[in-house]
Amino acid sequence: MKGKNRYILDSSLLEKFKQAVSDHDDYLINTYSNYNGKNLWSLICSAKDWLSVCVNGLPYIELNHSHDDVRSLNVLQLITTYDIVLQSIEYSRWNTR
Repeated sequence: MKGKNRYILDSSLLEKFKQAVSDHDDYLINTYSNYNGKNLWSLICSAKDWLSVCVNGLPYIELNHSHDDVRSLNVLQLITTYDIVLQSIEYSRWNTR
């Protein structure tokens, strides 16, 4: 694929996470839909969705574009994508303790 970058994430990990959530969704919904007065189930769903967007979109960020400004925006997009992944994992993990 033209412009494919090497900064990709293992989509099999995402699929395992999504399957684990699906396999235990009754437990997760019952436990985290009202956890100390907070709906943390929605955070888990949001994290899952953003991880999917990032993992599936990351390979299409073109870092070798011929125009400097476009390349700069694409580098920003790469950094932002990784930040979203980290925030999705960290926010879900720390708010469910």
